[in-house]
Amino acid sequence: MNDTQSRPTRLPSLAGLGFIALCMVLLSHVGISLVLRVAPAAQTLWTYDFKLGVMGFTFFFVLTGFALAWVHDSGTDARRFWRRRAARVLPVHMLMLVVALLLALGTGAALSLWKTLPTLFLVQNWIPDQEVVLTGNLNGPTWALSCALLFYAVFPWLNRLVRRIRPERLWVSAVTVVALLVAVPLLGTLFPREPLLVNTSDSWLQTWFVGYLPVCRLLEFLLGMIAARMVATHRWHGPGVTVSALLSVAGLALSVRIPGENAGFVETALPLTLLIAAAARREYAGGRTVFGSRPLVALGQISFGAYLVHWIVISYGPIHTADPASWSAPLSLGGALGKSAVTIGVVLALGWLTTVLVERPALRLTRGRGEAVPLVEPVPLVKPVPLVKPVPPLATADSVQAVPLPVRPPKPEPDTPDLAA
Repeated sequence: MNDTQSRPTRLPSLAGLGFIALCMVLLSHVGISLVLRVAPAAQTLWTYDFKLGVMGFTFFFVLTGFALAWVHDSGTDARRFWRRRAARVLPVHMLMLVVALLLALGTGAALSLWKTLPTLFLVQNWIPDQEVVLTGNLNGPTWALSCALLFYAVFPWLNRLVRRIRPERLWVSAVTVVALLVAVPLLGTLFPREPLLVNTSDSWLQTWFVGYLPVCRLLEFLLGMIAARMVATHRWHGPGVTVSALLSVAGLALSVRIPGENAGFVETALPLTLLIAAAARREYAGGRTVFGSRPLVALGQISFGAYLVHWIVISYGPIHTADPASWSAPLSLGGALGKSAVTIGVVLALGWLTTVLVERPALRLTRGRGEAVPLVEPVPLVKPVPLVKPVPPLATADSVQAVPLPVRPPKPEPDTPDLAA
């Protein structure tokens, strides 16, 4: 069944929400590096900060599914889609990995080919070794790209499958995905308790299965896809933007109370899905949201580059977590705020440079000459144009004049504000 809409629309809020997701991860990683240095007893604050980052990744995954499903119809050419995803992800990923490798060599760090090669090919999450996925990873946040690689690989088929679901049954599909999200942590308990996740009392294998195995994280991506279809087919009847935002804050507070480094996905995925769908529905109806403001949209366009560079800046910049001693060295509140401000500024500046000098030129190569990379996402969900004019009540069949369909050049594939945008 085709989506229907009276006119082409833009959903700039999706780009703005992408920047919010980046901020959640960035502030979390900066915070967990500094909080205990300022106040060693502030364990609760540290936990909230950590869970904020976990929630940010869930935000990325749901938003990616929503954005891709909103933009691409069931006839999307799989090869072209994969080529554009590769153009978005691989050049920036390769550049950042080389930078991280050179910086690690410069500090005399011991490197391992076994730990580096899986990250190079973004397959590290399939290996249940925490030194490969996390501690030995030169650019740790690339674990999310390992998940995204699976999302992109199966998206053309998943998109066709989701679009075959009758609109009145989309809610059933969404509830089924939520039930599977609830089941994943329960299945994770079947894994042995040891070995433990470094510096925690959590089982590494259980954490890996629930939080890092791409197949399990695919559920959040699928939930976003279904939500996009529900909005597009006018089947979404969730709360508005403000209520959804408040529910997201409540979801964060609830996830903090759930034990486990990577637990609480359902508690945050549900309100975040409500928030994304509420913002999209408002703009779909011609309204506006704060997430679609020009500054947030512009920052959303550099979020992928900033995401991939942020851990490198935290590791080798003012915070300097690459030095183990820096994790416990006492620090004043003013010093922590200063380091945080400089780090965030450098991350955003390098994210912009990466977007302008690497990501966008790579995308232009896949578009061909003369096709610019738009700043804001155009979302082509257009109501079919009737082949003939309506017949007036007293008109005869002979009086009906055919109206030819306008011939338009094909539009370039839009840039989706997902994890790799």
